[in-house]
Amino acid sequence: MSKLLSEEILEKKWQEATIKRDVIFTKVFGENKKLTLELLQIILPKLKIEEIIDIIPEDREKENICELLVRNI
Repeated sequence: MSKLLSEEILEKKWQEATIKRDVIFTKVFGENKKLTLELLQIILPKLKIEEIIDIIPEDREKENICELLVRNI
């Protein structure tokens, strides 16, 4: 029963995860320049951003993003 409870808790936390969580933001935007550009153009329209040259995530080279997801949920 505790395993089922743990799975239910994890599922609930996953469903409640938002873009405010670093791991979600990194997974969604850190690998997609076009999506990142669109987001920046929406939230910072006065800057007239035209191009994303490179996306450099926080120093997480030693950690797998999915492991972070499980740990941070």
